[in-house]
Amino acid sequence: MKKFNLTRMASVYVSAALVTSLSFALFACGDNPSPVAPNTHSGESSSSIVGSSSAVSDPSRVIVTDAVIQCDARRTVDDPMLDAAVPPEVYRYVTLENVGFTIKNISMTCDVVIDSLEVSASDSTLYVNVKYDYENAKRCLCKSEIFFKVNTDPVYYSAKELVLNDGGNINFDNKMMIVDLDVVRVEDVPKAYDD
Repeated sequence: MKKFNLTRMASVYVSAALVTSLSFALFACGDNPSPVAPNTHSGESSSSIVGSSSAVSDPSRVIVTDAVIQCDARRTVDDPMLDAAVPPEVYRYVTLENVGFTIKNISMTCDVVIDSLEVSASDSTLYVNVKYDYENAKRCLCKSEIFFKVNTDPVYYSAKELVLNDGGNINFDNKMMIVDLDVVRVEDVPKAYDD
């Protein structure tokens, strides 16, 4: 009888020690269950960030850090698209690995670089919020194109419209119908994406 009580007491002691150790470990390491946001300034490509953020959080919201912008050679002080008959357009191509987008006929500050794009989806609309790096920007505007790609996911390859918002007054809430490309021409993909 005494042997049974000692065994029982020993198992209670071990259980209490384990609970105390686990509590201390959680306290020391932190018990915040929220995922840590990806570091977009670490030099990683957006494909790795998109992949990790898709795995951790909602795939309908990603941060793209390797978007490319191309500025037309014709530069002006006035908005080149102000009187244009051609509205902004967006083209989509779908591969096994990713969904690529080309936004055409938009005005940009000359030599501006895209720091990041926040791409989110709601219903059948993609919202693209642009964050620029103005370090080498010039005091002029040019007709431009933006290229970016995201992981293949139904929210991206089935969206019908795209809303571009750069937070400024040039491209604020530009709403465009997405046109699917069946055949991708070389000129539709910038050199940076020729991999």
